[in-house]
Amino acid sequence: MVRSALSGFAGSTVNFDHSGGVNGVGSYLTLSVPQEDGSSIGIVVSSATLDDGSNERRINVQAVRDNATGDVSHSYYIENGQVLRLDREPSELPSAKASTKNIEGLAGLLLMPPAVGLSSNLERQTSVNPHSVGLDEVSKLAELLVSAQPVKQ
Repeated sequence: MVRSALSGFAGSTVNFDHSGGVNGVGSYLTLSVPQEDGSSIGIVVSSATLDDGSNERRINVQAVRDNATGDVSHSYYIENGQVLRLDREPSELPSAKASTKNIEGLAGLLLMPPAVGLSSNLERQTSVNPHSVGLDEVSKLAELLVSAQPVKQ
């Protein structure tokens, strides 16, 4: 899904090289899905090849209300061949960036793993437990990505 989204919106993808706290190179894409109530769902799709040779791919999802971030963010990734979801409360996001008032800035909040966020080891050390994700949830995530549009950077 990550590769498909990045290639499908190649013109809106942002590439990075050892920036934003990432020890590697990669790309990310910020997407939005407008909702009927005027809010939207912000999505950041990211892929990175780290200096240690490992690859990290993530899809981060968070509701955006009244031009500010809100609600729990969900970070989907694969570890040991299993799709996992890490849920974070808004208070767990970096406070320095929490004042972001538009969806363009959502990328900075949600592009934490692999960019500047919790590594799997740190997640375990701090007792943040990822949840195993079933095929139904993966399918719903894929449907959400199909309905998303890129956010102009």
